[in-house]
Amino acid sequence: MIQTKVITIGDELLIGQVVDTNSAWIGQHLNEIGVKIDKIVSIRDTESAILNELDDPSMDIILVTGGLGPTNDDITKETVAKFFGTELYLDQTYYEQLEAFLASYNLAMNDLNRDQALVPKGCRIIDNKKGTAPGMHFHKEGQHFFFMPGVPMEMKLMMENDVIPFIQTHYSLQSVHHHTVLTTGIPESELAIKLEEWENALDNGISLAYLPNYDGVRLRLSCYSGDSSLITEIEKQVAYLKETYPSFVYGEGEETLGEVIATKLVQKEQFLATAESCTGGYIAHSFTKMAGASQYFKGSIVAYENEVKIEELNVAAEHLFQFGAVSKPVVTQMVRETLKKFQANYAIATSGIAGPTGGTEEKPVGTVWIAVGNGRRIVTKCFQFGNERERVIRKATMTAMNILRTEFLNN
Repeated sequence: MIQTKVITIGDELLIGQVVDTNSAWIGQHLNEIGVKIDKIVSIRDTESAILNELDDPSMDIILVTGGLGPTNDDITKETVAKFFGTELYLDQTYYEQLEAFLASYNLAMNDLNRDQALVPKGCRIIDNKKGTAPGMHFHKEGQHFFFMPGVPMEMKLMMENDVIPFIQTHYSLQSVHHHTVLTTGIPESELAIKLEEWENALDNGISLAYLPNYDGVRLRLSCYSGDSSLITEIEKQVAYLKETYPSFVYGEGEETLGEVIATKLVQKEQFLATAESCTGGYIAHSFTKMAGASQYFKGSIVAYENEVKIEELNVAAEHLFQFGAVSKPVVTQMVRETLKKFQANYAIATSGIAGPTGGTEEKPVGTVWIAVGNGRRIVTKCFQFGNERERVIRKATMTAMNILRTEFLNN
């Protein structure tokens, strides 16, 4: 098995100023070709930290991102030269490429740009199609080292055009086949109990992973892609899950719940509108972020203040006084008026306490009333989504959308 390590360099990663998305992207794309990452580390821009992590003879492949820029705090090239016992030199071919690249943006070469063409002797230069810093590849005592810029766009192109093809050519790989089933509206522990018998009956060549997040739990079924019978078996199991558990299995792969619902609405030539309080337009965003939303989405009213609920959604003031904004009568009326105002086939309404303040003993933070309806009936339910604001908003959004899917669109 190939031992692989990813090193990301930059103080900005360690202080949280920049989120390390490079290692996640590298891990995902190497996994697709059958290379599993054994270790990921983020380190400071210091010579000692870089040298320490490069000196790891247990690894077959070490991939490094960051520290290749033109400024004084970018010390990776000098440190790499020291590690491999070599020195920097001006690569004339790369210098000319760099000069042409800058000219294409009407930029003149300066001393800092010129230094970008300094590379360690003995390395294979990896072309940078989107920037000025060259990538570098070293081979030493059976290990392959790849050094790439920290800019995600530049790193990804080097990986796709050079590094991944090189690894595929020089190593015997058995790539992995993944198929992901998407669920929502059921906690991970309950899902595991419900699927226990099914999971135990899976073929030994198929592995299952539970991957929870705010939106639900992803079930990832995996096998080696060289075994076509196992791939066929996974497809069979995916179909079984979708057919057997339609209340919480809503899709597969990279689909979103919004995309699944949008497809159904377009097929039915029907439209949705929303009236949102605690979700603040997040449900509408889940639909309008996709191209072509006008084919299935009418519009939305974000009715945060009670006055807006009264004036725009015809909510009775006495209902707000008697039951409060977070109540069944209020969200029911929000749906009725939204259907009428937008001439929509379906409407979703939410009202709740997202927190972290505003809760009471009767209605603690995380309490959300959701109503979903059409011209014939309205489904209203009350939920408790905890006391973390983002979690409440996203859980309420997914729950409301799933009610629309299961109660009105799965017929």
